[in-house]
Amino acid sequence: MAAKFVQAHLAKLLIHYRETRKLSKTEAVWFLGTSRDILDAYEGGTRQYMEPHIVEGWLRDYGAPEEVITQAKEQARWIRFGDPARMQENTPPWFSRFIQLEKTASAIDIFEETFVNGLAQTPAYAKGSLEASPLLSGERLLKTLALRAQRQTLLFNREGGPPRIRIIQSEHSLTRLKGLDLYEEQLGWLSELSQREEIDVLVLPSGGFHPSMGQPFSILSFANENEPDVIYQENLFGAMYEAQPDRVRQARTVFSALLAMVIALEEWRASDADR
Repeated sequence: MAAKFVQAHLAKLLIHYRETRKLSKTEAVWFLGTSRDILDAYEGGTRQYMEPHIVEGWLRDYGAPEEVITQAKEQARWIRFGDPARMQENTPPWFSRFIQLEKTASAIDIFEETFVNGLAQTPAYAKGSLEASPLLSGERLLKTLALRAQRQTLLFNREGGPPRIRIIQSEHSLTRLKGLDLYEEQLGWLSELSQREEIDVLVLPSGGFHPSMGQPFSILSFANENEPDVIYQENLFGAMYEAQPDRVRQARTVFSALLAMVIALEEWRASDADR
């Protein structure tokens, strides 16, 4: 089921950039040097596997941004070949433990105060947010973008399906993007994710105080009762992991209090608060 979701996403991406290039299907066949049957199979998401080099080449020929190409290629590679070992090579030591925990989590609760959560970022958002850091540039930036694409695909394409995910985004983390070209695309991707059965995207309205001011965090839970729940928080120098039961209970109390204050993403968008 998860693989079909990723395939459908890649198909929409290919259609979008073909249409952006103002090519009909007939024109695209000649432009790309392919057959109508292959083009229809890729745009229909009906192929068992989309070859990564074809997805990469078509998007590049259509003039898609490099960050979009990088993510699409990684998604196609993941579906085709599974979990590439090089993911660990691109992972900072302080984040590698989280990647491993994410792989086996049965549920993830997330609160984000400032940024759109990494699992829900579009390629354009990921590139923009990472380029803002003076610590990332050149090859390191490209590796971090590739890691983000790999991580998303790993979780959403996980054998047995993704974990149950609840993402609470502060309203400010979304509206601060107003006026940027990537704003509508990012909201659209959040809406698409929220339509999945396993994922809830929720918005914490601005105004007043809330229980986790300036303190984003994630709580990971596991089906194995011998594995303790884990709290994850990032800072300037790395990350903090906390599994003490009393600390986890406190974090869950805060998350429950936040849940009582949120509205569903689609309800928030329907209210025109995103305008």
